Amino acid sequence: MNMVSMMIVFMQENKLPTAPDFSLENSNGQTVTLSQFEGQKNVLLVFNRGFL
Repeated sequence: MNMVSMMIVFMQENKLPTAPDFSLENSNGQTVTLSQFEGQKNVLLVFNRGFL
């Protein structure tokens, strides 16, 4: 079992702390809030420091 598989199993078997809700502007100028994605299995956040 590789490291990614082990992390997925750990996350599925353990309750992890909930991230605080926050809002950011996306590249289209629209405000996106983390709570909009509540109930979805996975959410990936990417903070690109070199953008713009």
